[in-house]
Amino acid sequence: MIDLSIVIPTYNERQNIPILLDQWKTVCDSRSENIEIIVVDDDSPDDTAEAVKAFSSKLDHLVLVENSDRKGIASAWIDGCALAKGNYVGIMDGDLCHEPNDAMRLFDRCRLADVDIVIGSRYLKSASGMQNKSSAAILASKVAQITIRFLFNITLTDATHSFRVFHKKLICEVMPFVNSKGNSWLTEFSLQAHQKKILFDELPITYGKRVFGETKLNLMTEGFRLVFNVAKFWLRK
Repeated sequence: MIDLSIVIPTYNERQNIPILLDQWKTVCDSRSENIEIIVVDDDSPDDTAEAVKAFSSKLDHLVLVENSDRKGIASAWIDGCALAKGNYVGIMDGDLCHEPNDAMRLFDRCRLADVDIVIGSRYLKSASGMQNKSSAAILASKVAQITIRFLFNITLTDATHSFRVFHKKLICEVMPFVNSKGNSWLTEFSLQAHQKKILFDELPITYGKRVFGETKLNLMTEGFRLVFNVAKFWLRK
């Protein structure tokens, strides 16, 4: 039986993913739970998939999904969650900005606090914030959080953040109703869950710095996409 499945989308993370998987090996060796790691690689030209395969003998329950063409990050989350065998499912980035130890804190809170989703917040007291991001990215994120709280009467401080753990039942109860693309897919995931009275919690996390490579986030594209999808959801509501 798998207790927790972790979904990690990757694109050109050949240098980062071995470090992250090694961090997960340390965590898995220290915990009693069975943890499944699902890496969904979006046709990376830098041999990210080969780096994951090289780690397969070191980490139990390591699953690699290789897309034959680029499908986008939302598809990676959906495909990874669809394969998840765990009673709980976690989503995290593959660029070393999220820490496996924090993922386990989210998991422990989710299963012990009688809630269905726990989000790793960058904005709660004692969280690290977004210290290593551009001023534009920090401003856009903060404006998004304020707008979402105002429009939807939601208490979350970081509803847009990808770092989260949730009960597997939400794969059937929430995900089929999420239609957004790109990074705003998880924002709509939060809003759909809120609308369905799903119980949330948040924990402060350390939001790290990308070690190798460059971000794939196009701030302007994702900003317009987020505004459009939030407006569409609000009007539909």
